[in-house]
Amino acid sequence: MKTLQANALSQLLSGNNVYPKADAARFELQNENVQSISRAPKIVHFSLNINLIASNNTKLIALRIAYAN
Repeated sequence: MKTLQANALSQLLSGNNVYPKADAARFELQNENVQSISRAPKIVHFSLNINLIASNNTKLIALRIAYAN
């Protein structure tokens, strides 16, 4: 599993009143499952877990995004 810092999410959520400061939260974008079939027609299925962790709060907000094509 690869974990990437999703700094773009801070820009998306910076307008949220729940988190007035974008740097008050740490964002991790985790690629949970990537499967691809190279035969024609190409089929790609992957799901992403986005974890929102506030530095001053112990609560964890997890968003699960699944995309099938």
